[in-house]
Amino acid sequence: MTTYQAPPSGRLVVHRPRGGWRDLLRAYVVEVDGVERGKVRRGERLELEVPAGDRRVRARIDWTGSPELPVRVPAGGAVEVEVTPGGNAFQVHHVATEQSYLALREVR
Repeated sequence: MTTYQAPPSGRLVVHRPRGGWRDLLRAYVVEVDGVERGKVRRGERLELEVPAGDRRVRARIDWTGSPELPVRVPAGGAVEVEVTPGGNAFQVHHVATEQSYLALREVR
């Protein structure tokens, strides 16, 4: 008899801090490896089980969002990423570009 063993997995935690006024009532869509995996609102954390290894994370809202962030998810472990509005209230260029409206960074 052959038994199936699932590939090792880990957790990807996406955190969106509380504060600020931009996108106050809107959720950011979280994509992992190009696939929509959930949404995160202000002050929320989204925890996803993902295959261990190298992953690409992106946040988006409407037609714009963040650049992809490469992360390495350890088997049985977790990696945390923070998503925030990109730029500041006085910078208009981030609205006009597809990948600078949101910022992603790995939290160490």
